Amino acid sequence: MLESNLAEARLNLEGQPFSVRLEPNPTRSGTWLIFSLPEADSVETRVYNSVGQLVWLHRGYFGAGSCRLALPSGEWAQGLYAVEVRGTRHSWSGKLMRE
Repeated sequence: MLESNLAEARLNLEGQPFSVRLEPNPTRSGTWLIFSLPEADSVETRVYNSVGQLVWLHRGYFGAGSCRLALPSGEWAQGLYAVEVRGTRHSWSGKLMRE
């Protein structure tokens, strides 16, 4: 099991929890990026392949609370991917394994 498969908590600048997880991880098809925001925010998600090339970018505005974003990981080659999630007051990075 990859470490990023577990829910991870980060604190934003105000000390509010920001949690992110990838499900399923590892994956053979699509993946859900599931995160919780303490307040509404603009969020940018970037996914990089093992040689550092950007393979997917999403920018969106999400309300406070639990949020879900579908990653098209079923379209990507097998390998390890770096996932970065950035908002105004928070950030997270993790790994996704595509089998």
